[in-house]
Amino acid sequence: MPAKPDTLDILWEQATAEASSRGFRIYPGAISIEAPSAMWPLEDGIPAFLDLAKALGKEVVYINSNRLTPQEVLDSLALALEDPQEVFGADTPVAFFMQIGASNRPEMREYLELTSQYYGRRTRVSVEWAHEGIVHRFLAHADWHTIFIDRTADVAELVDSMAGNGGQIP
Repeated sequence: MPAKPDTLDILWEQATAEASSRGFRIYPGAISIEAPSAMWPLEDGIPAFLDLAKALGKEVVYINSNRLTPQEVLDSLALALEDPQEVFGADTPVAFFMQIGASNRPEMREYLELTSQYYGRRTRVSVEWAHEGIVHRFLAHADWHTIFIDRTADVAELVDSMAGNGGQIP
């Protein structure tokens, strides 16, 4: 029996199909995060979002998606740590925890187990277009993404406390 498609995989397919059917030019990537933006309510769906773009005469939409990889996990840790320098020397989260002497900690093993079960899965899907200087965004995150972010913050706090205690976890 084939694996059930992920919700964000279905959303990605829908976004691409809906944009194509309306004649939009689709570009991979996203518009600058610094631009003023308006978030589209998820419950209103992609079709209505793209219908508005079409009604406003838009011809281009940006569709993007991220998948969780070991590098994404390292990047998330680097953002959460007070001093991320050691993260930059590691190729994988496992290597990072070994490098700092924390690979035997149950918290780290649980974190690695959590993250590895999501490797390859989409973390988010975004569809964007601009009108009069405002970026209009449809942005959906995986239902498990908040748990991942929370656990990353917990692990980063633990790593930071190790650094402040001469490498000993309290």
